[in-house]
Amino acid sequence: HLQKLSSTSGSLVQTTESKIKERKTRFASRQRKKENEETSLQSQSASASSE
Repeated sequence: HLQKLSSTSGSLVQTTESKIKERKTRFASRQRKKENEETSLQSQSASASSE
């Protein structure tokens, strides 16, 4: 019974870790996208002010 429980919790941990990894990846890509947008906005305003 104990063996069964530990194997179940082991797979549960794996599932949770993969979910966390997926969330981190999604969050990182969103952050990168936001930074890219901010950078492009800054470069646009910089070129606008230099004119």
